[in-house]
Amino acid sequence: MGQCSLFCPLLLLFSLLSFRCIGTFGFEAAIDLGPAQRRCIGEQLSKHVLIVGEFKVTHPSTGGPPGAATGPLLMHVQVTDPVNKTPVFQQSSRDKIKTGFTSTKPGVHMFCVKNISKQQITVDIQLLWGPAARDYSQLAKAEHLDEVMVQLVQLQDKLKLYHNNILFMREKEEHMRQENEATASRLIFYCGINILLLVASSVISGFFFKRFFRSKKII
Repeated sequence: MGQCSLFCPLLLLFSLLSFRCIGTFGFEAAIDLGPAQRRCIGEQLSKHVLIVGEFKVTHPSTGGPPGAATGPLLMHVQVTDPVNKTPVFQQSSRDKIKTGFTSTKPGVHMFCVKNISKQQITVDIQLLWGPAARDYSQLAKAEHLDEVMVQLVQLQDKLKLYHNNILFMREKEEHMRQENEATASRLIFYCGINILLLVASSVISGFFFKRFFRSKKII
């Protein structure tokens, strides 16, 4: 009881601060897909983040379980790498697909769904990452942790993800700054070249005009 009286107020305070600073760690949507239609959802994630995605097919008109309409309702799911655009995960010919992986590179991960059925379908998408994707109940059983300690571990994971996001944003800002400086240097170089060309053309034009006027005995 004394431990809870010590940790609970601090835990509540840090939870409120983490909610304000970190925000949400998930995404849910339902998208309609016609036959052979493909749609993608991009989510910007930092490095070393656990991502869990679940994709489930339903029929838009009935809202019933897969297979209630004529023919199977199947889809193809693919997750692509943010840098090389290579597939991190892909699975096909299923009405329900679940995947989990840890990001190895920061950037926008693309989650693409394609309808491979002969009729329109609706796909329910649920994406969870960071602390929302981790099963803390299993952690509590394995490590024999009480509720307060589990919440502290969850808060630590949130702060770690927030710290990784800050580092990722700083890296992007540094990259953009270097690109801006390189662009400015090239612009200054081209402006200097243009000025030199204008000066050279003025000197050459003046020389030929002076020669022309002297040949005509104007000057």
